[in-house]
Amino acid sequence: MTRSITLTGYVHDEGGEPIVGALITPPLIWSSVHRGGVRDPALVYAGADGKFSIDGLSPFNAKLYVSAQAFAPAVVTPKHLDKPMLIVLGSGGSVRGTVVGRDKRPIAGAKVTVSRWRFGTQYGFYREAVADDLGHFLIRHVPQEGDVEIQASVPGLLGVTQQVTAREEPYQLQMVRYPKAHGTVLDDATGKPITSFRWSLSEPLEGSDEIRFADFIHTNVENPGGKFDVEARMARVYSRQQLFRVRVSADDYMTQDSPAFTPEQEAYFDIRLKRTTSLSGTVVTAEGTPVTSAQVTWVRPDRHAFVSVNGTIETRYADSPDSIVNVNASGHFQDLKVTSPLGNILAISADGFALQTSEQFGAAGKMVLKPWASLHGKYMLQDKPVVNQVIHLRAVKANEVIWADLLGQVGVDGTYNFPRVPVTEVTITSEYEGNRSTNLVELKPGHASTYDVFRNN
Repeated sequence: MTRSITLTGYVHDEGGEPIVGALITPPLIWSSVHRGGVRDPALVYAGADGKFSIDGLSPFNAKLYVSAQAFAPAVVTPKHLDKPMLIVLGSGGSVRGTVVGRDKRPIAGAKVTVSRWRFGTQYGFYREAVADDLGHFLIRHVPQEGDVEIQASVPGLLGVTQQVTAREEPYQLQMVRYPKAHGTVLDDATGKPITSFRWSLSEPLEGSDEIRFADFIHTNVENPGGKFDVEARMARVYSRQQLFRVRVSADDYMTQDSPAFTPEQEAYFDIRLKRTTSLSGTVVTAEGTPVTSAQVTWVRPDRHAFVSVNGTIETRYADSPDSIVNVNASGHFQDLKVTSPLGNILAISADGFALQTSEQFGAAGKMVLKPWASLHGKYMLQDKPVVNQVIHLRAVKANEVIWADLLGQVGVDGTYNFPRVPVTEVTITSEYEGNRSTNLVELKPGHASTYDVFRNN
């Protein structure tokens, strides 16, 4: 069992003076104290001479996040675990610019926030300022390494979120209005209003026009005319032309998305829902033998089937399939709900998987399993096996239906094994004493592949 360690040291400014009250935490701990909140007695602060002592750290990842008022934060890694550290904080850089409205005129009094410091990974960070009468703002003590996220806000408007760096040139922050939409939900066959339904609004993605929903965040509606109104109060939007859609679902109906619209539009549309259908069929091996233990699922275009190490479908993810049935002793399944106009049928067992479109399945009503790919190998540090570590296998290509996010334990002989892997390229991530390495591995369909992980440090 690995024991935790204690780090000691001093926090000084660039002139060699101690920084009293500097906050020292592991990098992944985020507290309201970082935002100027009330001092938390459970956290570690530098004393009157800048001295600190922090315990409970892992010897394999002993980084520290150090912050203080009027200084830029720093992430530091000790060179020697058994010697006091000297951490020097500088004043950092600044971010300045102008907040403008939809008409490009300056907006006075806008609140401007800088957060989410990205430097290799993402760290907690927060600074704020208020725009003056000319819409100008200045935020000091921003890290000069990496970039940060900036956004302005005023009542009734939302600022376009940008990634910025500490620099001399000013930025212009554009305001947009919150997306608005008005819709009517109708039965596609009869044209009559559907009076009970749910809607959710897509989430903006940074640097992408892809539409993503968090279906567990939705609004229930009871309306005799099938009417609903959307005025989104989301936290972020990344472009004036950011695309949004409304997703509507109702019991015994297929899910349907609205046409796309931007924050600059006030959208009006009808959403026509089709009744759900159901599928029945049989799952067999390549030899035609019925599979007596398998899951069958309908996977909508916006969902993915995460496979577990045991060859079952994980249901704990927000984008897991919403319709799953099991086969019986004859390999037969029935009443698989088709919950969207487009999608794929997937059968999964410990022995393999079968993936078909609805058209392919409709022609045969039978799903024939293909064998999983597998991946095994050794985890070596120079010429010695690394033991009691975890290997992370990840296969999450956007255009794939089956995903994997698996953890494998390295054995006492340094070997690891993933017996069931989707047929795709995967990434293998290993870690040793805080140093992480990620490698791309190409797998052959239905084959056992070998990949040995070698580390020099």
